[in-house]
Amino acid sequence: MLYIIWNDENNFRIPVIDEQHRGIVAAINTFHYFVQKGRGPETVKPALSILEQYSALHFETEEALMAQADYPGFEEHVLLHQDLMKKTKMISQKADPYGDVDVALRFLKAWWLGHINSEDRKYAPYIYIINKAG
Repeated sequence: MLYIIWNDENNFRIPVIDEQHRGIVAAINTFHYFVQKGRGPETVKPALSILEQYSALHFETEEALMAQADYPGFEEHVLLHQDLMKKTKMISQKADPYGDVDVALRFLKAWWLGHINSEDRKYAPYIYIINKAG
């Protein structure tokens, strides 16, 4: 069973962003799969490293699109991205391979679903207008 079920309500009609969001959710689901198979301790650091790297690429994409669209909440949104990167790095560095890997899973699920469905929704109309015009 998937940890996070992606549905059409998560899509923004901005193909590159939608695809990247699905990729991040897929990585979280893959990590969850290994946790369920009893392999969480050996996968927590690699999974968080993959998510950290992919998130950085995703945030670069979002930030470029927001800047191009002249999104008025740009600076605040960038701070949210920086905060996630710090927290993910902190969890990764402190991750005890034999500790509670569910903490990392719960954090990732809550942050990403909250961010996508709340914060990212704020910039989506700006970028959608730019993409439609371009």
